[in-house]
Amino acid sequence: MTVAPALTHTLTRVDGSTLEVRLALPERPFADDVVGGRRRFAGRFFHAFDRGAVRIDGVSSLDALPVSDFHLVRDLAERCGVLARERPAPHRCRNCGKRLPRPAADALLEPLLTPAHPDEEETAPLLLSLDTPIDGVLEVECRAVDVVDAIALFEFVEADPPAAITPAIVCGLGIVSMHTTRGRLRDPAELARLLSDASDDLIDVLSAHYEDRTYPLRCSVPVRCRHCEAIHDLPTPSLRELEGSWAPLADADRDSATFPSFDAFSQRSVAIADQVYRARDVGGLVLVVEDGVPAVDDGGEPLLGSYQPIYDNDGPTFTSVRFEITLYYRTFRSMFEEAPYDVDAEIEETIDHEVQHHLYHLAGSDPMDAEERREARAELERTFGKETVRRAEQDALRTELGTMMRFFFWGLLACGALLAAAVALGIVG
Repeated sequence: MTVAPALTHTLTRVDGSTLEVRLALPERPFADDVVGGRRRFAGRFFHAFDRGAVRIDGVSSLDALPVSDFHLVRDLAERCGVLARERPAPHRCRNCGKRLPRPAADALLEPLLTPAHPDEEETAPLLLSLDTPIDGVLEVECRAVDVVDAIALFEFVEADPPAAITPAIVCGLGIVSMHTTRGRLRDPAELARLLSDASDDLIDVLSAHYEDRTYPLRCSVPVRCRHCEAIHDLPTPSLRELEGSWAPLADADRDSATFPSFDAFSQRSVAIADQVYRARDVGGLVLVVEDGVPAVDDGGEPLLGSYQPIYDNDGPTFTSVRFEITLYYRTFRSMFEEAPYDVDAEIEETIDHEVQHHLYHLAGSDPMDAEERREARAELERTFGKETVRRAEQDALRTELGTMMRFFFWGLLACGALLAAAVALGIVG
């Protein structure tokens, strides 16, 4: 396979040092994951490195890299077209549930090459403490993993039929010990037996922690839902070794059925709103509890509540206005499913927040709204980088302008047709 002249990129590692990475685009992206006769996760990356399509100054073998740096370089190679992109299960919008588009293949490289805030912790801590024991496990002690240790894990996740969990897999996960209700386990064989008998809840928690430790925050790209405008931080590269097996860390005994029904939530909201209105000495507010897809803020986050003065044109000389507070039931429910909370207290806080927006509106200026918009933009820039946010705004503007131009084009065409008809009929001389 021939390759094009190499392009050099400077990549900041998790420890703050840098790597010089040279990439040469091949005639066809590497897509073969079989290494040494066995299918291996990211096998195409090993082939690209061995064939010279990926060169890392000072690194003669990928085995010597920390797994976090391995994934950063792999992400870079995939975005640049050296590696073929995988096709994982589609992601669903957390807000409306619709299918999300795949991350753009030409995602900007700058946010990946250098973290937006170098002083922020790039990976999860090595010590994982569980608030609620799962399978008797209270705490998991881990260590940083190099690729040479992760090879067994890379081959394990691709094994068909599934292979047994061995001490080498425990080493590949970086697990040093587990503090259980029966004592602390350190022997890799004992840890392997514990994992072999573990529930899905424990496996999900350990998988999530492994990903948080080995994939830097930069390994993601922003994707906006075409249906509800919610913005998602989708993981990159296109496939991860524990894809589909991880789940957010949560109480394994949590029962989302304890969240109130829509009717019960609405009744409680009305009662709480009356209390807030009396405390704030306000009136004339309409409370709406919405069971549809929640609106999103400027940062693409689903809203808990919103405030809006709605003007109704009642005639040429009079316009009536009503002041409306909306609570979005689905956002409250999805938050509870992630981590239970005091529902009544959250309803009260949300309504009171929107009442403050109302009072500022009546005063003629709302500094809270301006500050929330600044914070939403700052959060987008912190997560994705200023250049990515700027380009997304430009893309949105181009789309909007394109829609306007199509509207004006057909409008002008219709006007032209009417004018031609008028001339033909002698109406216009």
